[in-house]
Amino acid sequence: MSTPEFPADCLPLIVAQYSTTGHFRRTEHWAFAVLESRMHATLFELRGTMDTFCFECEPLSAFERAPGLRGGAHVGWVPRARLQDGWLRAQLARSRGVKHDGGAYCKAEGVVFEKVREEWLKRELKADYGRSETGEDTVEERLFPKL
Repeated sequence: MSTPEFPADCLPLIVAQYSTTGHFRRTEHWAFAVLESRMHATLFELRGTMDTFCFECEPLSAFERAPGLRGGAHVGWVPRARLQDGWLRAQLARSRGVKHDGGAYCKAEGVVFEKVREEWLKRELKADYGRSETGEDTVEERLFPKL
């Protein structure tokens, strides 16, 4: 497998998918991740309660080794400078989680990914979850085939 061509000075943005246990209804959890490699990423995770949802940012140095990681979906590109200068964090901070809004997956003030639709995202996440369960390449391995 060859390394995909990245746009100049850009990093891939994915929706990362994690398995969860102990919740009465949910079996997966999703977060945005900007990948610098299979191991190094910046995670943007929606945290809080119904009244306080917000994106929190966390640098990761062992992204691929997270025990619950079950692949994800590549949804766009982020200019490296925009990650470093805090632009992406500011855009996501302005976004609000909307419960029961089928289009909420596609909303980040329209600045990150405009062409992603909920149906495509759910199909891709389900497919990558299956790939992770059978030992096939998941999104981070396809984007960065070599460590």
